Amino acid sequence: MAAVDWLRIKRQAHSLYGRRLLYQPIEHPAFNGWTVARRCRDRLESILKTLYPVKGKRGLDVGSCTGWFCHRLAERGAEMVGVELNPTRVEISRAVSRSRGLTAANPSSNNSGHEAYLKPGRRFDFALFLSLLQHYMRRSVREA
Repeated sequence: MAAVDWLRIKRQAHSLYGRRLLYQPIEHPAFNGWTVARRCRDRLESILKTLYPVKGKRGLDVGSCTGWFCHRLAERGAEMVGVELNPTRVEISRAVSRSRGLTAANPSSNNSGHEAYLKPGRRFDFALFLSLLQHYMRRSVREA
């Protein structure tokens, strides 16, 4: 597995909220004792049951955060594309991918919005929009 500068990743993660908080888990000793907002395993189980078998499917994770779902689904044989507006989260996702022995191509972690990925000619077997509705609701009910 490729080397990861976990001290740097820890600093980046801390910069997101100004405290020892992760939105999604990062399973590495550097993050022992950090608060995790979303445990994610229950959602993964539901996703896996719904998509069975996931191997060979192409998925889009909109608002992929630090890539927890992309990593797990890629490890199970899905081709995953994560899109995330926050560049720090994308950097963390890429580092976690390296630490898990995944390639930059799968999962692909991209600093962008989802609009470019939902155009004609782009094909995905499934899309994840986890924990996003509330962000749209804050802007406007109509947009949501």
